[in-house]
Amino acid sequence: MRLCFSLSTVQVISDDYGATSQCNFYIAREAIWVIPMAFVFPKKSRLILEINKWVGILKESGLFSYYVGQFTSNATHCLVPPGKENGVTTLVLSLTDFAGIFTVLGVGLVLSLVVFLLEKTVHSLNHKTNY
Repeated sequence: MRLCFSLSTVQVISDDYGATSQCNFYIAREAIWVIPMAFVFPKKSRLILEINKWVGILKESGLFSYYVGQFTSNATHCLVPPGKENGVTTLVLSLTDFAGIFTVLGVGLVLSLVVFLLEKTVHSLNHKTNY
């Protein structure tokens, strides 16, 4: 079923992109609801082994994906995560992007050092006057 559903969904995307030149649909990577699908044969049918073999060969050799690609060539532009359709690249963070965070860290460290030195000074002054 996953193969059939994917094929029909990709075909819809391909047809829509061919008509509108826009990516109006997106296929989520996670399966939300999986419905099993099966071929039905009489008990002890010799077709079961043959069908299983050929479906496996088509899937593992990539022929299924190849034929899906042939029928849905318009959809390849839309089969990327949202925001990546028009060649948008992700921005790489640089050290200057963290300048604010490092400034807050530096100010916090300086303030904590000042408070620590003040506490030590006050503590030592209190103990000198008590003796």
